[in-house]
Amino acid sequence: MPGRLVASASILLALVGAGGAWAGARDLALRGTASVAGEVVTVGDVAVPDGAGAAAVAALPVAPAPRVGQPLVLARAQVQAALPAGWRVFGGATVRVERAAQDLAAARLCDAALAAARARLDAAAPGARARVTCRDARVPALRAPAGALELRPDAAAFAPVDGAQALRVELRVDGRLERSIGVPLRVDLSVARWCANAPLPEGTPLAAASFARCERPVRHAGELDLAGQPLPAGRLQRALRAGDALAAADVAALDEALAGDPVTVRLRDGAFELESAGVLVQSARVGARVHVRTATSAAPVVGTLTDRRVVELE
Repeated sequence: MPGRLVASASILLALVGAGGAWAGARDLALRGTASVAGEVVTVGDVAVPDGAGAAAVAALPVAPAPRVGQPLVLARAQVQAALPAGWRVFGGATVRVERAAQDLAAARLCDAALAAARARLDAAAPGARARVTCRDARVPALRAPAGALELRPDAAAFAPVDGAQALRVELRVDGRLERSIGVPLRVDLSVARWCANAPLPEGTPLAAASFARCERPVRHAGELDLAGQPLPAGRLQRALRAGDALAAADVAALDEALAGDPVTVRLRDGAFELESAGVLVQSARVGARVHVRTATSAAPVVGTLTDRRVVELE
């Protein structure tokens, strides 16, 4: 009998010991402060496991991670609510959680924007005189979440024109878009163009004797069309003053008639043909429907421009 009591006491002590170890493995101690690197605050971020079994619950989410510079205070009850049955968190009443951060220098933002802007200028205006600088004083140093940082400049939206403008740079951390920053730049861009030597009326045929090479700032992208190119063939679609630079929109093609051009208006009816003089109401290319004023009609008549000087009535 005494042997049985000794054996029972040993078993009881072993069970108590096992029960104590099991209970300790389900306890978590709340931290006073925590730093989070990801998008979610987990149990393992805010509590210290007391026993090997706690590793199973460390990855459970508690709350969304705070933004950089905006600490989050979590109550012990919030952490307890994230735990499965049988687990207990003890310690202080709250834990203060901050987002782990890294500094992003203004110079790094400027470098990313400048590289993209220069590449865009090289592609859009290869023969231009171009200089682009970052207005550093207006670029703030930033605090970004910790992680793999990537800067993606929006070069496609950058306009190759002279003057001040902003190039937007996406700030991504671990592949996620964190924010978009407008980096202010100063662009000095000018190109060689054709400038009128003297006033030229609309309709003047383009001739080398009427123009000279000149350098002008690029105010809009269309001014790059004729930059560094030979003088095109055609006629002026608008009058130019002395010193005005020629743009592609100013040139009428050889097969294009201009408003005000004299034309022959022709009417055919079988073997019958009637011709009269007219004036185009609008500019058009050969093959287009046009309105023509004639001396014999009060209102413009409609026909097809079959030649730069001929309109066939419908």
